[in-house]
Amino acid sequence: MILKDKKSLFAVPDWRPVSKEAHPPKNQIKGGLMSKVHTNPTAGNPYSIGNPQNIVPPGSQTRISCEPKVANNFDKLKISFWLDWEDESFLDQLESIKLQAQSGDDDSLPFAINGYEWNVHRSGSSRYNYRLTRGDVVILINRRKHDGAIPTARLEVGSMSCWSPGYREIYNHTVNMILDLGGTVTKERVSEVHLCVDVIGISINDLPVTIQDHWICRAHRFTPEYYRKKLTGVSLGKGNLMLRIYDKIEELKKDTEKANLFYSIWDINPFDNLPVTRVEFQIRRPTLLQFEGKINTLDNLEDYLDSLWSYCTCLWARLTQESVDRNHHQSRSNDHNFWILIQSTNWESHSDVIRQYHKLHKDPYKLGKQYLGLGMTLAALENCPVDDIDSISEITHTKIEEGLRSLYEENHHEFVKRMKRKQRWPRLFGQVGGENKVESLHGFYAASWMTGPA
Repeated sequence: MILKDKKSLFAVPDWRPVSKEAHPPKNQIKGGLMSKVHTNPTAGNPYSIGNPQNIVPPGSQTRISCEPKVANNFDKLKISFWLDWEDESFLDQLESIKLQAQSGDDDSLPFAINGYEWNVHRSGSSRYNYRLTRGDVVILINRRKHDGAIPTARLEVGSMSCWSPGYREIYNHTVNMILDLGGTVTKERVSEVHLCVDVIGISINDLPVTIQDHWICRAHRFTPEYYRKKLTGVSLGKGNLMLRIYDKIEELKKDTEKANLFYSIWDINPFDNLPVTRVEFQIRRPTLLQFEGKINTLDNLEDYLDSLWSYCTCLWARLTQESVDRNHHQSRSNDHNFWILIQSTNWESHSDVIRQYHKLHKDPYKLGKQYLGLGMTLAALENCPVDDIDSISEITHTKIEEGLRSLYEENHHEFVKRMKRKQRWPRLFGQVGGENKVESLHGFYAASWMTGPA
């Protein structure tokens, strides 16, 4: 998406992201809450609390203290930008403030320009010269050209600000600021997003999340987490696509300000001691690139949220009601009632997306040279004359053909399996989305093992 006219964006002149700093340094800006979180989902504003739903049928062993409610939103968002500046006056001012910070003892200094207020830090990062912060919102900027391969800026929105005032409001405010300061967004790419659902009223201790036999998942890594022998969470996968399920109340004990915000969002009293279980998928750029729907911009991401969520919860990972029989009809295992609730989360989007593996690029020239070397070795072992090309060629051909036919005849199944694996044409992970996305996916499970792990 190329943004040139800020009039089409929602102006947020009084935006104040939430600060995570309990005691900010002297003269440093500390933001406050901007507005109350909406309770009804709208496009681009998915921090919603659903109606109470009873997911536990009579006779179930799962214990709940009340009917569960669901709140869903982004919990982290990173977006890279390619910016074209009219001149470098803004960058020069950042450089001046950065040098002032480096000459003193402060880690950062406040900086105001055209009504926008940020903290400029004394150091940047490996790819960015300047780091601007406000609460848990970070903007990284460098002096590279906008037509290069490396982004010239990156916006990072933390957990609290994703929920209030909201990731979309902060995104709009940031783009407005860029336009006001003489910049143009020529390209935009979503680098990382965390999609999360909070289930209020269900404890992680009442779910079989730590039992691997209750999981059907593409990830190989499985890590339960305990603190003083108390279960705090479990993670599946690592890096570009991973799932975390954890006790949100336990996490909030470390941050009073954050706890107050989330209790307000959930609309519950902390003294009621209600459990809250967080389900969170971390999705980074390399995984987003594998989706055929071209998830590049924030608008693209919002268009595919329901479909993306369905892939994560229906095809990539499933929590089952009973232990999974790995040898017989794994795909027919019934989803846990808790997981059915997670799958049914509404993100208010209507476009479908497909994930696929890319074809492995093999170099025929290099493979041919390897074949020549092996063929010459086979001929040498047969004591072929070093200059008899006909004998060398015949022996090489005979040995290879004998090996292929032997494998084909002795283990036809293994031969075909290995040939299919070596062909490695792009394989679809499954198309998800639409009104009946959850029901339509169950018929795909039988073939889903062919796609391999994430």
